[in-house]
Amino acid sequence: MTIDIFFIMLRYDVQDTQFMTDDLSALLNNNKELKPPHDEGTLKVLIVDDEPTVHDITALVLKNFQYRGYHLELMSAYSAAEAREILAFHGPFALILLDVIMETDDAGLTLARYIREELKDFMVRIILRTGQPGMVPQRQVMRDYEIDDYKEKAELTSERFDATVTASIRTYLGFKKIEQSRQGLIRILDAIRNVESSGLDEDLPSRILDQIESVMNRESNSGMGSILVADDEDGERILSGRGIHEGLTDCDLEKLNNPEITEMIRETLKSGKTVHDGHFIMTTLLSRKGGRYLAYFEDVTEFGEMERYLVELYASHVNVSLDNMLLNRELISTQREIIATLGEVIETKSGETGKHVQRVGELAGFLAEKKGLEPVKRELLMFAAPLHDIGKVGISDKILKKPGKLTPDEYEVMKEHAQIGYNILKTSKKNVLQLGARICMEHHEWWNGKGYPKGLSGENISLEARICSVADVLDALRSKRVYKDTISLDDAMEIIMQGRGTQFDPELVDILFAGKEDVIEIYRSFE
Repeated sequence: MTIDIFFIMLRYDVQDTQFMTDDLSALLNNNKELKPPHDEGTLKVLIVDDEPTVHDITALVLKNFQYRGYHLELMSAYSAAEAREILAFHGPFALILLDVIMETDDAGLTLARYIREELKDFMVRIILRTGQPGMVPQRQVMRDYEIDDYKEKAELTSERFDATVTASIRTYLGFKKIEQSRQGLIRILDAIRNVESSGLDEDLPSRILDQIESVMNRESNSGMGSILVADDEDGERILSGRGIHEGLTDCDLEKLNNPEITEMIRETLKSGKTVHDGHFIMTTLLSRKGGRYLAYFEDVTEFGEMERYLVELYASHVNVSLDNMLLNRELISTQREIIATLGEVIETKSGETGKHVQRVGELAGFLAEKKGLEPVKRELLMFAAPLHDIGKVGISDKILKKPGKLTPDEYEVMKEHAQIGYNILKTSKKNVLQLGARICMEHHEWWNGKGYPKGLSGENISLEARICSVADVLDALRSKRVYKDTISLDDAMEIIMQGRGTQFDPELVDILFAGKEDVIEIYRSFE
């Protein structure tokens, strides 16, 4: 009996499958020595099925499942009602393996809708498993209920099941990383805004420590040690201390009473780099009027690369506000670069290079200015435009990087990135991310109503999305992709003209052509 036929056992009762289960258990136990290089933690998986055998076999097959250092914690629900209780008290879950027919014929589908629409959980991956696939068409289920996969129990071999679970876990971790980046971005924007609004005063060193701890998602009253050090015309000194260093305020650096750390602080002040050894992190915050400032935090053993990245990001840009608040334009540019970086994550995933999202932002700003948008709205659009394709994080690499033409089914999957991007950004209260969500949803709509996902037309499409549509298509035409070569600006603009009044807002196309010299200058600035 091979491991590849394990899910066919679901068609028999428990007694018939006992010998298969024993055989399968022996096979799985042979893999116990396979360990990941690093334990990243546990991801929760909820099995929802009214057949106990399904739970037993699923648990057995996933017993030793690991992905990039993550292992699974399985929980079981034997009805949709029980699943609702578990979801309320034991989440979040990375994956739900969901039966369609349980206490009612549509219990699984109703639960899926409840998860998406009432719980507003768009991160958890859902795989439907059914023994009666003819009850509901697969395409309808996947589209209407935002399902990741729809499998017949009898067709699932161990290899297919492992591949399906692996793909779902990979997608969940991708969503999780984007969400962490989004939350980190929000904390950074809040921290920089706080510095700018509060100005320079004697409480500034303490506020900086508060803000970095917020960026790292660490409570400022946690008791963990931290200090802010200055090296300027007044020499080396500790400006402010927290936790076990609470009493160290405006005193000599030697008061730290740790020669090894003191020397590392001096070296880091000179290098301007960030040092993270697993137990502490120190980073040079700013350089102003010849001085250098450094923040040092202890007990950071649970902090990973994301936290370090956020600290470096904050540290490298907070000096803009601290430099007597005279460089406001540079601050805005910095915030925009942070958001553009998130957009470039998607470029990397798609195998695309060449600063596409940054050029889209510049082109959108140009069109917005010529259209007459007020400066505040224009800059907000330039911030948000690079996020237009962030939903591609939820599309498989097989489709994103396909060198040839997509099949009709693949194209339907690709179109889902508009909704995915909207779902990622829509919950934020920040204006730039709210606008980004709207652009994600609408930038593939057409002026004549034949676009997607909603078929909006004319001025029912937001102006910002109409602007991004022109900017995105123009630069996409000029950029090399896995499925095409680049074309000249003249040829790209001619294609845009062909879409005037059908795909694109005719007024925006006219603005583009009237400002061709400005467009040329934008492209020259990226050379």
